[in-house]
Amino acid sequence: VQMYIGDGKGLPILNSGSSTFNIGSHYFDLKNVLHVPHLKQDLISANQFILDNWRSIHLYHFHFIVKDLSSEKTLFKGHVRAGFYLFHASPIAGNQQGFAAYAKASHDTWH
Repeated sequence: VQMYIGDGKGLPILNSGSSTFNIGSHYFDLKNVLHVPHLKQDLISANQFILDNWRSIHLYHFHFIVKDLSSEKTLFKGHVRAGFYLFHASPIAGNQQGFAAYAKASHDTWH
């Protein structure tokens, strides 16, 4: 099984699972986490994050905001660097997998 990146190159998916991380006092779950060791950056599917945590993500040119869907309370604000919206998070103790990429689409979906 592979994950395909923008240049069409397939990267092997070695394992899958779930992860929990925190940003400040807020804890978040990631389900369907894929272990793709050849990726240069850890990636999060915005849609999967929203579904797993009942949150909204508001994207702007130079930052983004994550809000609780029910209260609309801002949970954190992140920044953009080199075209990536950055989550500066810490894995929960005992869960050192951290993040990995999540991709549902096949190679043909993007071409």
